[in-house]
Amino acid sequence: MTPEHKQLARIMFQLKVHRSEGFEYENLFGQVMGYARPGFKKVKPYGNQGDRGNDAYEPEIGRYYQVFAPENAKTSKSAAIKKAQTDFEQKLLPYWGEFCTPQEYYFVLNDKYGGTILDVEKVLSEIKNAHGLNEARSYLSKDLGNLRTSPQM
Repeated sequence: MTPEHKQLARIMFQLKVHRSEGFEYENLFGQVMGYARPGFKKVKPYGNQGDRGNDAYEPEIGRYYQVFAPENAKTSKSAAIKKAQTDFEQKLLPYWGEFCTPQEYYFVLNDKYGGTILDVEKVLSEIKNAHGLNEARSYLSKDLGNLRTSPQM
């Protein structure tokens, strides 16, 4: 691929990220991660149980992903903070922790290349320390863009 083609692919991916919200972004995330990480598994929500705080995971290494993709992440700050903490502590840990101990927790935020939210980072640090995780951090649009491996994106 020429440098020009790579730049065009990067721009097209960024446009796709900017246009994606909610389940559309969650599906984009799942596609890219599925190509890039062989052990990656999406979790399909069912009925009133939902996905129990786990949109996707890599069971062999205990890595969990929870996606948050509102229309505007900055104006949804309190919802992002609540989702990061509640989904891990009240949903993921009690259910998934029974048979696949969390080692890493990634809060996937469609920031639309605008950056993370300070209070979300604080909550993730608290989760990491309180539960003895190897890692707990945000996973931003730039992180996903850096993993792109498929020309279909």
